Amino acid sequence: PIPTVQAGILAALPGDTILVRPGLYRESISFPISGSALLGYITLRGEPGAILDGTGAGSNGIRISSRNYIRVVGMEIQNFKGSGTRIGISVDGSSSHLVIRNNRVHHIENPTGNAHGIAFYGTSSTPISDILVDGNEIRNCKLGSSESLVLNGNVTDFTVSNNLIHDNDNIGIDFIGFEGTGPAGSDQARNGICVGNTVFNISSLNNPAYGGERSADGIYVDGGRGIVIEKNRVYNCDIGIELASEHQGKNTEDITVRSNFVSGSYQANIMAGGYASNKGNAVNIRIVNNTTWQGTSGEVALQYNCNGVLIANNIFRARSSQAYLQNWGGNNRSITVRNNLYHGQSASSPGDWSDTNPTFADPRLVNP
Repeated sequence: PIPTVQAGILAALPGDTILVRPGLYRESISFPISGSALLGYITLRGEPGAILDGTGAGSNGIRISSRNYIRVVGMEIQNFKGSGTRIGISVDGSSSHLVIRNNRVHHIENPTGNAHGIAFYGTSSTPISDILVDGNEIRNCKLGSSESLVLNGNVTDFTVSNNLIHDNDNIGIDFIGFEGTGPAGSDQARNGICVGNTVFNISSLNNPAYGGERSADGIYVDGGRGIVIEKNRVYNCDIGIELASEHQGKNTEDITVRSNFVSGSYQANIMAGGYASNKGNAVNIRIVNNTTWQGTSGEVALQYNCNGVLIANNIFRARSSQAYLQNWGGNNRSITVRNNLYHGQSASSPGDWSDTNPTFADPRLVNP
């Protein structure tokens, strides 16, 4: 047996698997070479009880920087705490053909700055691409102004699926653009699927970076493009699912939110548009076939600068005090609402937007 995980990685060639036996490994690791399409992936595989612990180690648990054909499977990554941006699993540069699967990431913390559970930063002119992030758990992280799981910058062709993300003090899953992470013209996460994830207990209430404000999303698209968000379960978050752009003149665009169950959000369960008039736009948004339950401030809220929003075939079970559909801002155009079912508040009006074919009836939800 090789005494450290990094020593095993240094010995690996394309096609090899580094098997990490149960134990506590106090080290930060990185991949010095890539796998290949011809010879195969380099795979880091943890057996149950294989723990990468950040006590006395570096700022990142696992770093993949401009490497291709890499798999990280079954590792537990914990206790990367301190100053600087702390990250459980970090991917940057132009990495491609990556599988991040069935890892457990927790207690990644920066008490006065930023941290991430799993982060992809597409910083190169060649995008980070062909990514699978599946079956991971990210919990109990203190993130500052950052996110539990993020794809930021020049990132394309991804699947984020079946992850369990909970009890963190900022955003659960985030697809980001226009922050200057990637080169101009390619600086947005795009062309991906977010499917089958469970996200709950996400709140910035006790996050020092937010001063008591509750604005953390379960799933957030901030400047992303061409993303399908489907079959996710999101509950007890500050905001359930939000589609917005924080940068004036920039779009979150071509987003489909379908067949999700979103419940118990502190604000609205589904939101779209920039949070102020001088922020960005939400363009070509489809909110279809979802079920939402009792958002504290409504079921769907449009903020500012929405253009081309379809809200159709959803079930909205509202609080008695809150209209189902709400207009919180302005400059919202081409809003189409049809064929939704409404229950719990008005029996005749959806709220601020009219529905061409509404149904007001009890959806008979069981154990929402």
